[in-house]
Formats: sequence, C-alpha cells, structure tokens
Amino acid sequence: MPLWENQEIFVPFNPNLFPGHYFYPAYKHQRVLVAVDFDRAWLKRYLDWRPEGRLATDTQGDHILVGKKPSSSTSVKHVYGEDKPEFQILRTHEKDVQTIHIKEGYMLIEVKEKQ
Repeated sequence: MPLWENQEIFVPFNPNLFPGHYFYPAYKHQRVLVAVDFDRAWLKRYLDWRPEGRLATDTQGDHILVGKKPSSSTSVKHVYGEDKPEFQILRTHEKDVQTIHIKEGYMLIEVKEKQ
C-alpha cells in the first residue's frame, strides 16, 4: 500500500478461489493484490510464489510447502521424472531432517541431523 505509509489494512482470508479440500492462507510478507472499497478490503490475488515452493519450469507436478521459514517446514512434492511419478516428503526443523522419497524401483526413508 504505497499510498498510506505505515498503515495496516486487515484483510480476511477467503479461500473462494481454491477447491474445498484445501486451505492455504497467504504466508507472512507475501505480496498480494488487495481490493479496497469504502467500508471493507479483501484479498484479490496472490502476486508471487514463495521462492522455495516453486517447481522448475520444465517440471510437471505439484509442490505444497508449509511452515513459517525454510529452517522449520514440511515439503510435499509429487513430480514426474522421465514420465514416471515421484513422491517426496521432506520435514525440516532446525538441524533435524526427515525424508521419504518414493519412485519406481526406489524407496528411501531417512532420518538425520545436519552438521
């Protein structure tokens, strides 16, 4: 809101653009388009994607990234590599990292602590 410096506008999150089985509010400091009327404001669109949540442009798949920061998050990724599905869950909290990775002929379940 460059028109009003240091002003806060509280906007309710309305998931009307998502299917009913998902609820993903905007993450903190995400750029959004806000519609402002005389007596209310509402979130119109998301203007950017969380950098860690993006898939490569040549990748087909889905990536759900939840958590407040990269050092404490959970990533659920389903992509196609060589036209075959791959599924990966990565949970990170500080130095603790847990991974489940499944693809054709391969399954990894790993629990480790980063150095």
